[in-house]
Amino acid sequence: MPAPPTIKEIARRLNISASTVSRALHDHPSIGLRTKTRVQQLAAELNYEPNQTAMKNILKLALLTVLGASLSSVAFAQLPVPPVLPPPPGAPAPPVLPAPPAPP
Repeated sequence: MPAPPTIKEIARRLNISASTVSRALHDHPSIGLRTKTRVQQLAAELNYEPNQTAMKNILKLALLTVLGASLSSVAFAQLPVPPVLPPPPGAPAPPVLPAPPAPP
């Protein structure tokens, strides 16, 4: 019994990227109608079915990414901001950068 077709197999046969196949199968607006039709026809011919394990892994990764970003935002929000201290007595003044030229 042959292995079930994959997104990579469909991509190889159509000479397009696997991400384009995935987007076409999910009816993404950035994929042209001709490409969507070609992908969907070949997927139907090959009896393509999405890999449920891969879908679960993608959802887990997305959840972890969102949680990680949220937790790091909270952690950085709680860091104290050090005060800006004046230069010590007798230290040279910091250089003043010239203003950018005005647009014509």
